[in-house]
Amino acid sequence: MITRLKQRTRMVDYAERRMNAAKAIDSTFDFGNGLTISRIKDLIEAYDEQCIAHNNATEILEELTAKLKGTEEAIESLADRLLDAVAAKYGRSSSEYKLVGSIRKNPPKATKPIPPTGLLAG
Repeated sequence: MITRLKQRTRMVDYAERRMNAAKAIDSTFDFGNGLTISRIKDLIEAYDEQCIAHNNATEILEELTAKLKGTEEAIESLADRLLDAVAAKYGRSSSEYKLVGSIRKNPPKATKPIPPTGLLAG
């Protein structure tokens, strides 16, 4: 399965570069209304933490998906073995074999109706 890990976007990288450039001009850069070096730094750190959480959740989901697939394969194998066991015990042409979900190898032939004979015929 291909992993869909979240990585930093170009916008976040640009924002970090702009933040570092602004710090080079003035380390206490503050224009008010939340436009500060510390505010953008906090948001970038929050984004990075969210990426880590996303990637961890993705890995857990992949592990669960693999476990589900393994369990499904085990169920399929066991169901096939059950069918084989019924076939071995009762035969592939038996009604028991049909009952567990397969098609009988030699289904009974349909009987044709016997045409009337005798005085009532034609």
